[in-house]
Amino acid sequence: MNPDKQRYRITRESLLKLLNKTEDTIKQGLTFDEVLPFFVRYKLKLRVFNIFYQRIFTYDPPVENFNNKPMYVLADGDHIYTLNHDLKRLQQTQSEDTDEAYVVQASVDYKLRTDNHIADFKMIKHIDDILDIIRAKPANDGDDNQQHVT
Repeated sequence: MNPDKQRYRITRESLLKLLNKTEDTIKQGLTFDEVLPFFVRYKLKLRVFNIFYQRIFTYDPPVENFNNKPMYVLADGDHIYTLNHDLKRLQQTQSEDTDEAYVVQASVDYKLRTDNHIADFKMIKHIDDILDIIRAKPANDGDDNQQHVT
């Protein structure tokens, strides 16, 4: 708070001044290191994860601000996405005292189809094509419940 007991307003101009950028230079995007002065100035926590939910960058201010929760983001190539879903799970799996990562694993326990029946598909352009397919189908397929149009 400033001496007049009002909160500091964050404007685009003040943000550009804080980041030491201009309108032209910010159009190319920013790196984590270039955005870090914002988090340092306002004592905000930052958590950056890759696409496998492994934490790749963390910033904790020396004096914690308990009024604001950490910002969780996902970095995928050139893009940053804000994580809003399952934050509790991320907080628990990525606790401060452990470096355990969320590991994506493939299992060998998968089911294969036991029937070797391969479905026969036909493309149609008109309703008459359906009648041609039904007429060309053998009369006794083993399905006694189906009626065939002749």
